[in-house]
Amino acid sequence: MSTHTSARVWAMPETVSSEPNKTMGYRAGEEKDLEGIMAVIHDAQRTMGEAGLDQWQDGYPSEEIIRDDIRNGESRVWEEDGTILGTAMLSFRGEPNYDRIYDGEWKLGNVSYATIHRIAVLSTIRRHGIAGKLLGAMEEEIRGNGFSVIRMDTHRDNVPMQTWLGSHGFVHCGTIFLGRTDETRMAFEKALSLEK
Repeated sequence: MSTHTSARVWAMPETVSSEPNKTMGYRAGEEKDLEGIMAVIHDAQRTMGEAGLDQWQDGYPSEEIIRDDIRNGESRVWEEDGTILGTAMLSFRGEPNYDRIYDGEWKLGNVSYATIHRIAVLSTIRRHGIAGKLLGAMEEEIRGNGFSVIRMDTHRDNVPMQTWLGSHGFVHCGTIFLGRTDETRMAFEKALSLEK
């Protein structure tokens, strides 16, 4: 279990609905959101299992991992009308599993970067742009905190995620190993302009 607490408070963008009488937006996940976040995670686990993907089928990410994300200030959600539709983990601490990359290289070199993990949206609203909105809000937060590089990874069999990453400007860079399981993942990177 992680005990990391960050002394720095990261700046968050404000999001406002363009539709009257509709509350929506991007924000940090809180302890009160745990049930809603886990509903999205369990839905994603079920959907991946039904698609024959071996990703997230071993109980990962667990409720304790999500609690750690919340405690560390790294949980992010997209919420509309009181319902959490999407979730992710956003970190500015770097990712130890990314220190070594195989079968390629980080295209942008040895730079400071933000890491996104555990991004998921409810299957009932998939293809409605929620994942793109969540990513866009995280990109705004990343820029606002002075970072211009994002790194992510996904399972080699998760072709839908690989396609989604490519369509949102991420470039495949190589292979990384997960420290928790010694499994491999495809590593992706995206350069952001610091000006939006």
